[in-house]
Amino acid sequence: MQLNDLKPAWKQLKLLNAMRHIESKEILSIIENPENTNKTKLQRVLFNIVMFIVITVFCQGG
Repeated sequence: MQLNDLKPAWKQLKLLNAMRHIESKEILSIIENPENTNKTKLQRVLFNIVMFIVITVFCQGG
């Protein structure tokens, strides 16, 4: 077995050990951003409506 074979695994281990531990509550607070929730839902609904209309027009050949 050559030591060069272990080089990528050693780099990955060093990288993982260098990263700071993030608590699950901190991750959830980043993901759950309540002030932009309504805006993004409205944007998604409007985008879906527009895409539905465009697809309907193209599929009917009109």
